[in-house]
Amino acid sequence: MANNLFLFTNDLRIEDNLALQRACASSTRLALVYHYNLDHELFDNADCSYIGQHRRRYLFASLANLNRQLGDFSQHLHVLQSRGITALCNFITEHNIDNVYCSTPVASDERNAINSITKYCRVSIHCVWQHTLIAASDLPFAVADLPATFSAFRRSLEKSSLRVDRCLQQPSFPPALVKQDTDQNASFKRWERPTILFDVDGIRAVNQYFKTQQALTYKQTRNALDDSLSSTRFSPLLSLGLVSARQVWWMLKRFEAEHQANESTYWIGFELLWRDYFYWLLALHQNKFFQFCGLTGKRPLTSFNAARFSAFYHAQTAEPLINAAINQLRKTGFISNRARQIVASYFVNELQLDWRYGARYFQMHLIDYDVAANWGNWQYIAGVGCDPRQGRHFNIEKQQQLFDADGSYVKRWGGKAHPHHQTDIVDWPTNN
Repeated sequence: MANNLFLFTNDLRIEDNLALQRACASSTRLALVYHYNLDHELFDNADCSYIGQHRRRYLFASLANLNRQLGDFSQHLHVLQSRGITALCNFITEHNIDNVYCSTPVASDERNAINSITKYCRVSIHCVWQHTLIAASDLPFAVADLPATFSAFRRSLEKSSLRVDRCLQQPSFPPALVKQDTDQNASFKRWERPTILFDVDGIRAVNQYFKTQQALTYKQTRNALDDSLSSTRFSPLLSLGLVSARQVWWMLKRFEAEHQANESTYWIGFELLWRDYFYWLLALHQNKFFQFCGLTGKRPLTSFNAARFSAFYHAQTAEPLINAAINQLRKTGFISNRARQIVASYFVNELQLDWRYGARYFQMHLIDYDVAANWGNWQYIAGVGCDPRQGRHFNIEKQQQLFDADGSYVKRWGGKAHPHHQTDIVDWPTNN
């Protein structure tokens, strides 16, 4: 037994947290830490940061909620902030930490951060994979043999009698290693301001959804552009790990047992499988997930054009529907899945821009940003990912007729055409 540290990342929950359970079981005393890298607020040459104001506000409200929950177990959360991992390394050294436990990092930035801890601190790192609904050991194939398309992935799972482990209960916490200071308590109170559109109590939010009958009509309503009752709104909860995919799965199964299972309830599970597939793709392909040629190795016929990207960035394109969606995203940190697909298609196919800049723009703004789902979906639209059709092209006029025929969405979010952002006969940008 030892003095250990559990590093929360995108697993901000107590129940069904295997990495946290292992940390508790192995510790004499335990410090619970979240590290916020201030470098993530810096802007790149496209005026995008890793995290924007809406994501940041939702994150810190979630951290405050987690700290409240930990108080029931005589524990508390230390939120460390610094450029790079300086504050985290100092904490490890100052408190003579023996071991660090955490969820297995998925993307390169997170892996580099964990590698830096081992480089600069005399500490052992214990990583536990818990991002997916289905454990690697329960897949009917090795991750190295992951099917090339989602349809093949799903069929393989369903043919092999899909198995999802039961959820874990909360762990038995050892005593806190470090007392919480008054400045941290003051910060938590400040972060609790009720300005968030989405709940930060994951279990409560999912339970509330399944107390309604909305799951029975989800497949028919999920494509609405702007209706809080049309979709589950589970994505922000899953993105920070306020609930696990397994918790959602088993609450869905309980709903089906108590009410009924139909095509719509199946579709909720179907989308959890999509989320799994993107995570396994990222685990398998690593940095290809972020490269221009993506998983296919083929260069798209797009590039970076400063004028067109600026028009998109500021919601000043020629299309009112696109501008409305961008305005909603900038003002709230959220747009529907249908709006995301329409915007991404316009970005790639009409503006002919490098898809990675669109992915970075969403990364900055979306409160439900998920590294695997965001970059995987952008690759899918751009034709460099797992789409067997090699890209999706949405007709803007048709999408408007289907999902905003009366123009209420465009009006609500101030979508106005800006035709001066056009190109001339040889495709040079003009500003007439």
